[in-house]
Amino acid sequence: MAKSSKNVLEAVLNNIYLVKKLRQVISQEEPEVMISFMDRTNILCILASIFKDVPLLISERNSPERKGIGSYWRLLRKILYPFSDCLIVQNASIAEWFKRKICKARLKVIPNPAPAIIEPHCDRQSYSFIKILAVGSNLSYQKGFDLLLAAYDPIAKKYPHCKLVIAGEGENRLQLEEFIKDNSLEKNVDLPGRIQDIYSELKSADIFVLSSRYEGSPNALIEAMAAGCACVAFDCQYGPRDLIQHSKNGLLVSVGNVAGLTEAIDYLILHPQIAQAMGKAAVHSVQTRFHVSQVAEQWLETIEDIV
Repeated sequence: MAKSSKNVLEAVLNNIYLVKKLRQVISQEEPEVMISFMDRTNILCILASIFKDVPLLISERNSPERKGIGSYWRLLRKILYPFSDCLIVQNASIAEWFKRKICKARLKVIPNPAPAIIEPHCDRQSYSFIKILAVGSNLSYQKGFDLLLAAYDPIAKKYPHCKLVIAGEGENRLQLEEFIKDNSLEKNVDLPGRIQDIYSELKSADIFVLSSRYEGSPNALIEAMAAGCACVAFDCQYGPRDLIQHSKNGLLVSVGNVAGLTEAIDYLILHPQIAQAMGKAAVHSVQTRFHVSQVAEQWLETIEDIV
């Protein structure tokens, strides 16, 4: 189990302890294959598997360029990743980054799967009530909910019957709450925290917005597209461009462009039939490319190959 560290020396000792425990587990369990997720865990698993006769498959799940792991861990990643049997990434853009930075690592692109398709939204000729949904595993700088609130403020003023729900919890909650209060948006914005049944929220949402400054492959966007939501996303690195064909199954806005995000949301509200068509196209695109059986088959083929 990972321990919190008070200083650099303690951090080094804790990681040595983790590697030692992992090596013990490998010796005891004698697995046919090891699968590791996330950068630092990948590095520890590579160290633990040295001189162990077990194939190791590692995977990155966020933007390797933007997610800060520190210079020490970046150096270890560059040195050690090529010693894994395969590095799984979620889209071609991330694969290209790793080819440039860690060219000797064996790479495979396997996307995240889409969930089971939720009941499609009813066709609407107009909106009597508008629900806009945003979802983040964490209310963090990465997710850009501060930018979303700034873009939503004129929407709320123009459409009093509009509601924005931002699902998630994290360090920026107080900052978001202060913006809501300062701009008198208490009746138009809801911060419910983490929601267990997110699919019910997606089912009732009219528009989904991904306001992230950067991503790896945004699960929330894939789920929203599978639910048939009309989706708007910042064209950030990485992920949205691999999922959305602009004006066909969603809308892309240049990253950080608050005015452009406002305009895109307003466009979907004013054109509900176009929004519906984009939502239906989104469902078709994720069914075609990200069906869970297809993704599972890619994982199984990769595991069988390295074993």
